[in-house]
Amino acid sequence: MKMMTSTADIHGAAALLQAGLLDEAIDAQLLRVRAHPADTTARHFLAELLVAAGELPRADRQLDMIADQAPEQAVGLAGFRQLIRAELIRREVMTEGRVPDFLDTPPPAVAKALEALVAIRAGRHADAAAAVIEAESLRPRGAVEVNGARVDDFRDACDLTGPVLELLTASGRYFWVPLERVRRMVFQAPRRLIDLIWRPVEVETEGGPDGMVFMPTIYALTADSEDAALKLGRRTDWATGEGPGAPQAGPISGRGQRCFLAGDELMPALELTEIRRLCPAAGSGEGAA
Repeated sequence: MKMMTSTADIHGAAALLQAGLLDEAIDAQLLRVRAHPADTTARHFLAELLVAAGELPRADRQLDMIADQAPEQAVGLAGFRQLIRAELIRREVMTEGRVPDFLDTPPPAVAKALEALVAIRAGRHADAAAAVIEAESLRPRGAVEVNGARVDDFRDACDLTGPVLELLTASGRYFWVPLERVRRMVFQAPRRLIDLIWRPVEVETEGGPDGMVFMPTIYALTADSEDAALKLGRRTDWATGEGPGAPQAGPISGRGQRCFLAGDELMPALELTEIRRLCPAAGSGEGAA
């Protein structure tokens, strides 16, 4: 998918980005900003490039500078900055043991997915594998319409987030929403680069808040990669186990663009337009273990 760019004169950054040369695009845009430090549009695009590269603190500093230069833009920048904060929390959940926000008590499948993350961080790969197998066995199923086609099941293809939908909010929160709680999702057409990193989506949930939120399209563990194709969501790599000595048979984790399993079909996150649950998911009334 073609990346969206600003209408500002970005002196080659757009062409470099389209060619997949993310670091070079950042360098080119830095030159533009240094030559025209008062150009807040160019600085905003630099912040988007830095987010794509996973350099969140640097991106936030650029937004802070825009707010200083143009105080009238501070309110408009607030949502972007809160999404950066939510993404930082997401990384802490995946790598440091922080717990995500939930609509209410997580159901058994989601609790087991959290157990798998804890086990991976502790190097207990066999326990992690057992936890994701149990999470999959506990995960409710039900018919879903994906981009107009009916499928009998829908889940994240990454075992670490299989039973949940990761969502960021414009108030800086990071949620795990059980997929069986999602009634409908309507994805907005991307207008800028950042919309391809955090997809704006209107969500209706069962027993929870509805409205505009943002779905990360890039798996969180991609942050440690040096591969621009993964960071830009132009490829997805899959790995079993995590770290030295991890077994070959273990939880499957993704790097690069998020994918879902729609029935038996692998569906990239950037290809989704609408998801609608057709019937209550079997087992969705269960409480937490």
